[in-house]
Amino acid sequence: MATRRETAQYKEALRIWLREESNRSGRIPGEPLPPGRELAQRFNLSQGMVSSILRDLEEDGLLHTVARMGVFFGQRFARSGETFLICQPPQTDTLFQHCFEERIACTGGRVVTLSAQAVQKHFLRGELPILAGIFDAGGNELNNILHLIQSQSKPVPCVKFAWSCSSNDPVDRISFNDIEGGNLATRHLIDMGHHNIAFLAWTPWHTPPQPYLLWAIQRQQGYEETMREAGIFNEKLIFYPAVLPMPDRFGQFSHIIPACPPLIENKSITAVVAANDNAALALFTALREASVPSVQWPAVVGFDDIEAIRPYNITSLRLPWEQLGHVAAELLLDRIEGRLNGPPVHRLVSLRLLPRMSSYTPGSIDGTMLESLTP
Repeated sequence: MATRRETAQYKEALRIWLREESNRSGRIPGEPLPPGRELAQRFNLSQGMVSSILRDLEEDGLLHTVARMGVFFGQRFARSGETFLICQPPQTDTLFQHCFEERIACTGGRVVTLSAQAVQKHFLRGELPILAGIFDAGGNELNNILHLIQSQSKPVPCVKFAWSCSSNDPVDRISFNDIEGGNLATRHLIDMGHHNIAFLAWTPWHTPPQPYLLWAIQRQQGYEETMREAGIFNEKLIFYPAVLPMPDRFGQFSHIIPACPPLIENKSITAVVAANDNAALALFTALREASVPSVQWPAVVGFDDIEAIRPYNITSLRLPWEQLGHVAAELLLDRIEGRLNGPPVHRLVSLRLLPRMSSYTPGSIDGTMLESLTP
């Protein structure tokens, strides 16, 4: 048990650390503190002592508290009562919305989430509140109305999710770094001992660039770059479907299955980078139809970490939607508060590799075990 003198030293150490962190160069006001329990353990204090110190520093203006959210560095920004808009297309992940809302809440602002049709309806009726910032999560959802919103008031900072944005879009953009994702997937398989690594594409060969297919093209680009850097690139190891999927068919993979038999017949291939998890599911379907024992299946890495792949233990690269929402909010706040000026910027969010049993090295896993891991 700590003596009074030691406890006083621990308290002072926490105060010094918090003041240094608050004033640290690059520290963005509104960043969350570690949880009180973690601070208590780190500085050998009770949670009550930590709470008392945090209240003192809040009175000094170094910290601020948001009810049911936590304690944050810096003073609360004057965003109280300001409204931020998320334009969200139907059937999209809501994780980015929650993290965007949490970040804006830390500044005292509020968020309204509407479809593009609802935004247009409320704007034309004069019912849309004055906006402090806009996050167009669909990329081009607001194209038909954004210029009208901007013309009715002072310029409103806008961030677009860039999967369907043109490069000359006059607003800030965010997107997932799919080229880096292709690098990570391929490098992971090389590091696992594979050299004849195929790529199972989502689009036909020489598909004209379509904004909604940019992710597939960039993942393949990352694969090709990494294979060339390793000196093992072979264009004959890229397998293309014959038809182009429609934008509303991403949840299906039937167009990929006919591209799989030539891949399966090439016995030198020990690993596959699939353009997404649905392409991986197409490969598994074709392997079953060809009656290939699961112990002879190639190692596989996919993308998106969808629920349907879980029974197969597929190594996948997850899209961190929650980070996307946080980055979008930070980009808007940087514009509003003058930390970012000048021409539009494009910020990339890295995908996260989740290694599982599907990317094993040949001979490194017992065949019976692999059989049990495959549905």
